[in-house]
Amino acid sequence: MKTLLTHNLTPLTVSALNEIPQIKHAFFTRQGGISPGIYASLNCGFSSADKLENIRENRRRAMGFFGKKGNALVTINQVHGSRVINIKEIRNGKQQPKADGMVTQKKGIVLGILTADCVPVLFAEPSSGIIGACHAGWRGALSGIIPKTVNAMESMGAMRRRIIAAIGPCIGQRSYEVGSDFKDKFLAKDKDYEKFFQSVGSTLEHFNLPGFVEWQLQVSEVNKHDRIKSDNFLDENILYSYRRMIKNDQSDYGRGLSAIMIKDET
Repeated sequence: MKTLLTHNLTPLTVSALNEIPQIKHAFFTRQGGISPGIYASLNCGFSSADKLENIRENRRRAMGFFGKKGNALVTINQVHGSRVINIKEIRNGKQQPKADGMVTQKKGIVLGILTADCVPVLFAEPSSGIIGACHAGWRGALSGIIPKTVNAMESMGAMRRRIIAAIGPCIGQRSYEVGSDFKDKFLAKDKDYEKFFQSVGSTLEHFNLPGFVEWQLQVSEVNKHDRIKSDNFLDENILYSYRRMIKNDQSDYGRGLSAIMIKDET
């Protein structure tokens, strides 16, 4: 593997959110941190076996991009479900709430999602100043984490037809090989989900997870969505991937951070 940069953050952004002056966001790549080896270099996941001091420093660097101290970042215990919580204050205790979506209207709080193949989705509604972020693996996506995040924003006063959503780096369809039992879970819920699968031989399928998330945003009737087209599995020097870890018989993997904040004066 090529040597990774350890001195320069290289976050990805989308134009749809960049156009909102009061919002700052970033889909951080794995570059710009201090973690070594399989975690190189901007691993932000406490659930990995990386050294705690490395993870804290990486998070501190990421928050520097937002002009904030490390404790401004709020993350959750992601469980591949569909629970969405309202973040009213910064909470950085050891007991992170179990959820896969967050919403807030508090300025200066950075909502952070951790992924390594799953889809990070960031949301902003400019007129109300409400933002959201969610983690959409296949289980969470199938159980409705996307529309539930939109509903949570709407319950706080956001208008869904003004919500801008951004889909971050995730595993691409060509790399997401699944069995027929996986596909059956989707078809049992809606036969129309067949369109998100591409057959590979007689027993395997390729699942279009980002396409499924895009479709859910469309039916949720948000104003518009933007997307970073990538494939975590293939982009080894840029992104972390759980599936690549399995293929390479490695012991662990890093987690990439996607984050969004309503700007404040500090």
